[in-house]
Amino acid sequence: MPIDRSQAEIIHINLAKCFRGGERQTILLMEQLKSMGGWSQSIILARGQALEHELPAPLKSIAVRRIPITIKGLRTARTAAVVHAHEARGVYTAWLVNRLYGIPYIITRRVDKPLKTNALTRDAYRRAFRVVCLSNRIQEMMAQYDDKVRLTRIPSAFVGFTVDEAQLRLLQQERGRNFVIGHLGALNDVHKGQSVLIEAVRILRSEIPELKLWLLGDGPDESSLRALASGMSSIEFKGFIKNPGAHLASMDIFCFPSLQEGLGSALLDALNAGVAVVASSVGGIPDIIQHERNGLLVPSGDANALASAIKRLYYDRSLRDRLAETGRKDALGYTPEVMAESYDVLYRAALTGR
Repeated sequence: MPIDRSQAEIIHINLAKCFRGGERQTILLMEQLKSMGGWSQSIILARGQALEHELPAPLKSIAVRRIPITIKGLRTARTAAVVHAHEARGVYTAWLVNRLYGIPYIITRRVDKPLKTNALTRDAYRRAFRVVCLSNRIQEMMAQYDDKVRLTRIPSAFVGFTVDEAQLRLLQQERGRNFVIGHLGALNDVHKGQSVLIEAVRILRSEIPELKLWLLGDGPDESSLRALASGMSSIEFKGFIKNPGAHLASMDIFCFPSLQEGLGSALLDALNAGVAVVASSVGGIPDIIQHERNGLLVPSGDANALASAIKRLYYDRSLRDRLAETGRKDALGYTPEVMAESYDVLYRAALTGR
């Protein structure tokens, strides 16, 4: 018997305090599901959460629930067909809804950090209909954690940032004849490794004086990274930019020196923008970037190797162009439509228990 999706509600849960890649992906999925038609959707958020303010106009009509995570508060979730936890804190809410009302739930696991081994966490992941892993690395980690957890893999999608032509012209004037390398991500050095990138620029600045580094993002390590870059006028901290499309279009190379990374959705946006990529070979990044094919991979934490890769692309325009063109084609496998269709299949399976 076919499923009437219009009568079935998906409740998304995202309780993250900040607005990062996982929150962009939550919005992206909800937007695409809405455009596909069918599923009724709502979202459970924490009070004062940044994600609520970032919801685009088409999603404003979706019910936003700020409910206490208690048995009484969660009664409003008993109408759901499927619950989808998009980050770690939401997992326990989804588990509780399942225990109270028997509603199936899905977990999206975005990072490759080890999970807690206590009984509650293990049970929460075991009871999930599926744990969606963004990358092979995350899937391997989850399989090692508990072989009773049911796993599947659905990568993130590129956002598809638009390019504001007026802003693009201003950025092109700003950069002039400089060679611009850029990074997009939270200024969280233990995760994203911006200090390695700053050191690579320090290594190269005498040989390539026209080298410029744009750091797009904010985060807890901004002050320490600014101190590290002190005296280097070639490094600019651009702050958090809601739509970095024009900035991506103005870069010659996109650098992603992460020290740990579940997948690296910013890489997908760089590929889609047609920018040559240099990234660290860590976590789920090799799922996206294949060395010498659509980008260059370097060992994580190695500023000299990163500097050498940047220098190689600086001197070899044909290689830079080839990697960028291949990357743009590869990005077509990571569209929001592809991601949403995969989740649509999963939601249907959860409803029927397959």
